Amino acid sequence: MILNKITTEKGEYVVLRSLEKNDIKRAKEFAAYLNSLIKEKDFICFKKPVTTQWEKNALRDWLKNQRKRTMIPIIAEYNGKIIGIADVRKRMGVMDHITVMGISVRKGYRNMGIGSALIEECIKTARQKKAKILRLEVFSTNKRAITFYKKYGFKKVAEIPHQIQRRGKLISEFVMLKYL
Repeated sequence: MILNKITTEKGEYVVLRSLEKNDIKRAKEFAAYLNSLIKEKDFICFKKPVTTQWEKNALRDWLKNQRKRTMIPIIAEYNGKIIGIADVRKRMGVMDHITVMGISVRKGYRNMGIGSALIEECIKTARQKKAKILRLEVFSTNKRAITFYKKYGFKKVAEIPHQIQRRGKLISEFVMLKYL
């Protein structure tokens, strides 16, 4: 289902959509997207490339959680190519007022307004889910992302030291919140 159509700052059209059952057949493309991020070795938690089979299983889990409304994946496509993915996950029980989000944009498509469109869709989705707090985690060294999140009203509320192994060093992870 199409959630939004945007025009990038360069005048290109990008579709934001929900995950679809047919996406399982595109697991190789989704794996290539994720592997392109992993290859950068900067701001993603994976160390090794994922296989198409791993991605198929992940997509099946995403679809199951989407049906249960506990996770809402958002796919950004340009001319049918996956160029961004975000997700909003609802916490459970005594934390059901919190949603957690993640966001990524493929190299070569950054600084075009795609991240902004994805984060705005995440905020909208969190509000639709009646969340009071939107939460994310970010590498402390990812200054660009931190600045971006602050632009959307996220505030750093915690630093977890030595949480992430990056390029042979242990770095902190920041927890950032946006009150809705």
